This record gives sequence, structure tokens and C-alpha cells, in this order.
Amino acid sequence: MRGAEISYKIRNRLLLIAWVLILLLSWPLALKKTWEEIDLHKVLKGKGEETLLSYNPNHLKEKEEVLGRLLIRYTLDSAEWKNEFWMKVSGAASRSRVSVNYNPDVRSLTPAADSAMMNQRISFEGDYRNLVLLMDTLEKTQGVGFLRSASFKKVKSRSAEVEDKLYLNLVFGALKNDN
Repeated sequence: MRGAEISYKIRNRLLLIAWVLILLLSWPLALKKTWEEIDLHKVLKGKGEETLLSYNPNHLKEKEEVLGRLLIRYTLDSAEWKNEFWMKVSGAASRSRVSVNYNPDVRSLTPAADSAMMNQRISFEGDYRNLVLLMDTLEKTQGVGFLRSASFKKVKSRSAEVEDKLYLNLVFGALKNDN
């Protein structure tokens, strides 16, 4: 038999047999897994609607423990913090080969007298890599509070002989503990 001698009825039957074989082969290779994932999605979606995470006692307990650890880490004595902050920051800056600007702008950081939050702003000068490493070091340092904001500022020099300067301005915060 040649291709031209096969009738349309036989071709249609062979096409139907080929389609069934492809379907049988594709079920275990792809379709079965897809069907199982759709079922799993329906089950998980149903469970998610049954219990909200915010009312889960285990989640609330874990959240309370994390918040407690954060409060303990960032609650500092105000007098101690103001003195130790500059020593720790200066030490980290000298190890990172970055210079410190000791004249911070404190006008915008003066909190209200009854505020539970303390802030300190500090500025550094150096190259980008060292400034980023310093910022990472300070975030991990105990006793300097938490990093509230960071901004880079590049000041272009007017002469070609002097390089442009890159500044990193950081604002640290801490919770008062004046008991």
C-alpha cells in the first residue's frame, strides 16, 4: 500500500488511533501532574480561607517573640547611647577607611520632649564600596540603634584635579529607656 492508495476512512482511523496514543502518553507525563497541582491548589485555597493567619495563636506567639527581641535590641539609655554611638560609629568608620563628618545637622532630628524615640544623624565620606560595607557593619552593630534612613549624595568638584566626593547620610533611631 502506498500513501495514495490509503483511503480517507483508513487515514481517519489511523489519525484517531494516533490521537488516542498521544493522549495516553501525555497523561502520565504532563496532564496527571497538572491535574494533581490543580487539586492541591483548591485544597490549600480552602484551608487559607478557613483560618486567617492573623488569628492563628502560633503565629501571634511567634510575632510577639520577634517584636520582644527587637524592642530589647533597640531600647537604649539616652545618655549612654549619645556617648557610645559616636565611639562605635567612629571605630567602624576608621576600620572601613571612611571619614566621618562630625557636624551633623540636628535641627530636623530634634524629637519632642515626651517622645519615646531618639534620633541621630551622621554623615560619611568615601568611595561607594566602603560606604556600603560601613552601612552593613553599622546595621549589625549592637548599641547604635536601628538604621532609619540612608541616602547617598555626590558632590562634583569644580576642578579637574580634585575628584568628586561621595557622601553617605545615615539617620539612626533608638527607643528611650530612661528608667
